[in-house]
Amino acid sequence: MNSGRNKRRAGGSSAGSDDGFFEPFVPDAFCREFVELRGHSNSIFNYMAVVLELKPLLDDWIPRAVLDSFVETGRKKYGLHVMHDVALAREWGDDRTGAPLKGGAGPAKRKTQRGRQPVAVRRDYAHVFVSRSPDNLEKGYRSGWYPGFQGSEIERPFADNLRFGGALGYPACCLDFFAASHAERNFLFSILSATGGEPDFRCNCLAKDTPYSYIHHMPCSFNCRESILYADNLRAEILKREPDYVRRTDRHLRLPYLVFEDQFIYAFDGRMEGTDAVSYSRSRFVGHPRCDAYSELFAGGDRLEVSGKKFRVFRGGEPAGGAAAPAKNRMFLVRFA
Repeated sequence: MNSGRNKRRAGGSSAGSDDGFFEPFVPDAFCREFVELRGHSNSIFNYMAVVLELKPLLDDWIPRAVLDSFVETGRKKYGLHVMHDVALAREWGDDRTGAPLKGGAGPAKRKTQRGRQPVAVRRDYAHVFVSRSPDNLEKGYRSGWYPGFQGSEIERPFADNLRFGGALGYPACCLDFFAASHAERNFLFSILSATGGEPDFRCNCLAKDTPYSYIHHMPCSFNCRESILYADNLRAEILKREPDYVRRTDRHLRLPYLVFEDQFIYAFDGRMEGTDAVSYSRSRFVGHPRCDAYSELFAGGDRLEVSGKKFRVFRGGEPAGGAAAPAKNRMFLVRFA
């Protein structure tokens, strides 16, 4: 295999950068099996981090049909221990990524950026816990139980959320910040407000549910020292094994992002102009599919301007539309250096 295979799969024919724009990434070798078994590459960096023993634990949803192969592959090739707690049958699927619609059943109601409805397929999914350490696995399994009961959902107690975050290896400073600020309607705006200086790309958690990120937790700021140290260590190890992935991830993390709230986020393939405008060639929704409200609008433009709680979209210098952010949101435009 060679990197040319990824260039073809990852949208090398698309307009814009040769590094694509949130297309799936298939590693040449390292952790490739977890992309193939799951059927998508979202959050593949978490698997890399656990295999490298930089992250003590991850949890994920995988197709129930591949659970046995998943366990065997993880054990034999990477020395991983796996437990699972529940298997649920739901309507899952996103026509943009092929990934599960996390946290809910049923297809999204709005059209995707390419004008099609997400494809919902009824499948069985297993909730798995993965670690190199049996002790870490047991710790995560006790606190990371999935809140499901006979097809319904309940909230996991907040104390268990914090314990689970610790088991997943999230920095203590970030857990403390989450405990103090999680009630904020837009927790990401709280993170931005706590950021001193320029946001650092290594602390960019906005694309954590795509293939391209180094952290999967909410940092206490967008230049959190502990998050940067973790990301640096992971990035350096991946660079030795999958340099193409690091190049693509670095580029994606430095793009401009428009944030309304957690899981209501858009990325733009372009450049910031000042602090309240971006010129772009492509846009992409990177949150929960059912939160998408503006993909079609952004796809029809090439420039975005933000003013207070309103934004306008232009195409060739002419107005193409606009809207006011929902009253509950604290909208902001950000780029990471």
